[in-house]
Amino acid sequence: MDTIPSVLCRYKVRFLKYIVSRFRTKILTIALLSMLLAVYQMTTSFNGAKKTITQVQRSVFEFDGRYLMKASFEGVNKSFAEKQGNITELDKRYRVKAPIDDANNTITNIRRSIIAFDKSYHKNTTSDDANKTFTENQRIITESQLPICVRNMTAFHGRETVNLTIHKWQNLDSRFSDTLQGGRLKPEGCKAVFRVAIIIPYRDRDSHLKILMSNVLPKLQRQQLDYTIFVVEQAPGNRFNRGMLRNIGFLEANKTAQYDCFIFNDVDTIIEDDRNMFECDIRGEKMIRHIAVLVNVFQYKLLYSYLIGGILSVTYKQFVAVNGYSNAFFVWGAEDDDLFRRFHKKHYRISRPSNEVAYTTTLDHERDPKLDERKNVYNSVEHISEKDGMNTIEDKYKVVIREERKLFTWLYVRVDEELVQKSLDATPRFKLPQKQPGIARKPIRLKGAKRKDHVRQRHIHKPVLS
Repeated sequence: MDTIPSVLCRYKVRFLKYIVSRFRTKILTIALLSMLLAVYQMTTSFNGAKKTITQVQRSVFEFDGRYLMKASFEGVNKSFAEKQGNITELDKRYRVKAPIDDANNTITNIRRSIIAFDKSYHKNTTSDDANKTFTENQRIITESQLPICVRNMTAFHGRETVNLTIHKWQNLDSRFSDTLQGGRLKPEGCKAVFRVAIIIPYRDRDSHLKILMSNVLPKLQRQQLDYTIFVVEQAPGNRFNRGMLRNIGFLEANKTAQYDCFIFNDVDTIIEDDRNMFECDIRGEKMIRHIAVLVNVFQYKLLYSYLIGGILSVTYKQFVAVNGYSNAFFVWGAEDDDLFRRFHKKHYRISRPSNEVAYTTTLDHERDPKLDERKNVYNSVEHISEKDGMNTIEDKYKVVIREERKLFTWLYVRVDEELVQKSLDATPRFKLPQKQPGIARKPIRLKGAKRKDHVRQRHIHKPVLS
């Protein structure tokens, strides 16, 4: 007889078989899903463990690297300290044993090396009045290394009417504050083609000098010139000698610096167009440049072919070649014609700017009526150019005052007319012709020259007080 437990067990087995047979497909599906879930959980756990291990390894490596780096630095510092100690100890031993004379010789040699290096380094940076240094990004650039200034035609104003307002010197000084003391101005960032000395002979023309400065200085700045202005004023006591003052200005300017080009500008002559350049002719050594070509008092026409008065530019070699101006003209005018005659004998030619830019204004002033005396002097000095000029002037003038003003260098000079005349009288082939009654003397004319003496002098500008 079956017991109750056996009966229950038998029914339980049957029940399970029934369930399995009834829900076999679903049970297999659930089992498969359970297995996949278990596999996914195992994979996730493995990846997490791997990531944890990697982070732990990184931490270990970083710690190990910091430790090794610190240890390396400590080793290097220790090694350096040991070597430094050895060097210090060796230096102490050497200093104790080395003779003092050897140490002094070593110091002297070091000083010589430093001085030699300093001289070589500062050779192009320490300059005289002709040079200026510029520092940029700790580099020293001298003027010789600067680029040549390129003419900017758009900066020119062209022809302008001369402003006849007479300003005070204080106003002019403040207006042209960029000018260096002594009347020098130079372009920034480039090197001018010429270093120019502008020489202005002068006496009792303060108003004309102010008008000249106020009109010409802006034009010179736009021309990007490296120029210095010298005003040579003759002290009273002798007749005015413009040619001699020009010679003096040339000599005194060359005592201060080395100039390439010299501009002789009358105090009453002003260029109207800033395109009329204050420079020398670079086309040849035998070319002098006449700047004041078309003058208002001559109806803006060239008066005669060999005219070089008003404003003239020459190089150093050209002026020295003809011995400068004659010192004999203690009268008004004709010294320019004599200078051309000197250049003509040396086969020099005249270059002039184009008529478009050559307009010039001459201010109103009284002229010396002694025409006969001027002609006589002109005729008398024709053959003595080699013994009448810069080479015979040194002992015949004295610079009383030399003052570097804001806009120009002022040379106040005293000339000895009596000494000049004695020197001329002692010169062979010089003799002033005696006037003979009833004989009209005519001036010497160069071959081929045309002179328009009939031109009336009109349109003379008179200054206006401000």
